[in-house]
Amino acid sequence: MSQPEPQKIIDPSSSSHKKTVKKLPTPLNTNASSCIYTQSLAFTKNKVSLSAMAFLFQEMVSTIYKNSKTMAEFEAKLNKHGFGIGVRLLELLNFRASLPVTTNSRSSIFPSSSSTSAQNPSNSTVSASGSGAAGGNSGSGSTTDRHSNGPESLTSLINTMKRRDLKILDILQFVHGTVWAYLFDHPSDDLVKSSERSNEYMIVDNMPVFTQFIPGGVSCDFYVCGIVQGFLTNAGFPCRVTPHRMPQDGFDRRIVYLVQFDKQVLEREGLRFGSN
Repeated sequence: MSQPEPQKIIDPSSSSHKKTVKKLPTPLNTNASSCIYTQSLAFTKNKVSLSAMAFLFQEMVSTIYKNSKTMAEFEAKLNKHGFGIGVRLLELLNFRASLPVTTNSRSSIFPSSSSTSAQNPSNSTVSASGSGAAGGNSGSGSTTDRHSNGPESLTSLINTMKRRDLKILDILQFVHGTVWAYLFDHPSDDLVKSSERSNEYMIVDNMPVFTQFIPGGVSCDFYVCGIVQGFLTNAGFPCRVTPHRMPQDGFDRRIVYLVQFDKQVLEREGLRFGSN
């Protein structure tokens, strides 16, 4: 009776059927301090290079322009890009505006709602230009431990968030002050109520940042219109925002953003607070 042959041990290094294994890329370090998910929601002022921002904006405008058949389509696409940013800014800035005003927690460029004056006469300036400090960076690059100690401290801050603005004038003052300061490092230059139509307000920017290196008309300003429109719509104030170039007092690039609220917004405010 013949014995079974002993099994041969195959050395992987000498096998002719050796498989090639691709080296997988090293996974990203999720614990990196630069990860967006580990950043505090409190005030952290991150400066962005103006030249880099202008380059990216110009490339975005160029790409949208090449893929648009008409000027109306181009403006609508720019508005849509800004709209998404405005929607996301609502909760973030409302949360940050609820933080205690300390030297380490709030930047001086975020004016409080009480720092802007309210006037109701038609065609009058609702908030004086320059209200709220602008350009200051004290305390803007650090946060207190209370704001970044984990879910417990974050939950306590969320529970004490201020209520959203319910009046047209209040939400527009928030855009004029806090939103503009967050985007452009200064409040808008003016906030005016129309004397002809009750649903129209105007936000004035004497020196628009995004379009200062782009010559031509106001089509590129529809990007900022989208940001404002997205913010107001998500806050419960559906509207339409359009840009209009109106040079004045040496400001050749002065832009007036015309905000036209839907009829339902005025009806709701009349029922809740009474007619002005």
